Amino acid sequence: PLYPLWDAGKFGAVQAVGQTSPSRSHFTAMDELERAAPGSSVHTGWANRMIGLLPETGTFEAVALGNAEIPGHLRGSNPSLAAGRLDDVNLQVDWFTPLPLWQQAFTQLHTGERPEASVPMRSALAAAATVGAIPPSTATGYPNNSWGTALKDVARMVKSDVGLRVASVPYGGWDHHENFGAPNSTGGTFAGRLSGLAQGLAAFAADLGPDFDRVTSLTLTEFGRPLKQNGS
Repeated sequence: PLYPLWDAGKFGAVQAVGQTSPSRSHFTAMDELERAAPGSSVHTGWANRMIGLLPETGTFEAVALGNAEIPGHLRGSNPSLAAGRLDDVNLQVDWFTPLPLWQQAFTQLHTGERPEASVPMRSALAAAATVGAIPPSTATGYPNNSWGTALKDVARMVKSDVGLRVASVPYGGWDHHENFGAPNSTGGTFAGRLSGLAQGLAAFAADLGPDFDRVTSLTLTEFGRPLKQNGS
């Protein structure tokens, strides 16, 4: 699915890139990769530091979708938003009161309040209002899982110009030792994961259309293994 992008010069691969302090622990190595500050005491993520150098664009400047958890590269003092799905971003206090009434009540309640209390509330109100204004997607071709749903949501944000600078979507399941599968099949563990990865990225590019030219998509992974094959 990615070959047309490769043929058009819009897709490439960088092989055999290692870290200066390699580790056989997947967790340690992934933390180092997402921290991207070897030999230092810096604990923030490289993407979080990057958005801190750019003018702020609002609540949706940095978003993590797929499992409602902030990934390592987005951790830091610059705010980011995490959700399982874009439509999960909502201010639902009860099932009966319309959102505009809650927005009015919370705005009045926090008028003149200290920033540490009022700023998070304003962000929550803005996020809920923004999501409500983003049109639903009619795109097809995405994998029918959280990976595909998250990519579709990112495309919705890009096309709606909500101030998005960085979006992070997880796609795990790469720790395997056997049953890789042939390159042109989906029967093996590794081949199946690659097939889903390719399908998702190709659908994302097709969904964005001309907007794909203003997006940089990066897949980032780590595998803390020696080059020598292990016992299994």
